[in-house]
Amino acid sequence: MQKLVFLPAIILTALSLTGCQTTKYYKKGPSFDSVMRATKTIAVMPVDVTVFELSAGGVPEEIDRWSISAREMIRNAIKDQLSDNYQYEIKFIDESWLKNNYKDLWKDYSSLYEAVASAGFLHGFEIGANSFKTKKDNFDYTLGNQTSALANIVGADALLFTYGFDYETTAGRKAVVFLYAMAGVNVQLTATGLNMGLVDGTTGDLLWLKGLPFGAVYSFQNKNHIDTMMEWMMRGFIDNENN
Repeated sequence: MQKLVFLPAIILTALSLTGCQTTKYYKKGPSFDSVMRATKTIAVMPVDVTVFELSAGGVPEEIDRWSISAREMIRNAIKDQLSDNYQYEIKFIDESWLKNNYKDLWKDYSSLYEAVASAGFLHGFEIGANSFKTKKDNFDYTLGNQTSALANIVGADALLFTYGFDYETTAGRKAVVFLYAMAGVNVQLTATGLNMGLVDGTTGDLLWLKGLPFGAVYSFQNKNHIDTMMEWMMRGFIDNENN
């Protein structure tokens, strides 16, 4: 089913501003090191990405089959990136199983992660007037200790969330953008946002958060794009080196 969707402005802002920082595109929470020393199992939660098609007038319409395809490709790319990790047991959680058995719990925590990650990007990263020095210095965001219910269900010490969006452009939209360009007006053709966050399964604390740089444009319908994007996103995962 196709439907028209307008994403909340705070989420769009948070994700699009991720790369405005000058030095790095990730943050670690204060308990990262101690929690990861005790962590044995990480659950990769179902990928939550949505793919839209932009009409000539700039109206986004969610295309379900594109979103499903993108989720599968991103999940496979994460699996490829983590295939050589022997330090932790990595568990990929099946979305159908989760929705069939714990639909409300998963819906609540996927939405909560989006909200917390958005706040983290807005206030904890170097993005000008929206940032708070206390949050930049002490990146202490949490989903709450009731997150342990979800962690217990999937049998993991930590949970890895992935959230994002992609706007694909119709031929009509490209024509409009071309005409604007001829008139000297710059209109962005596409938009891509993706973030990943590692959450402590006991406390719900956000241990690690990383997002695509500002202005990054990938097609979630292109496997090569996704593989390249996820190689960068997962680079330095856990130890956070060379991000």
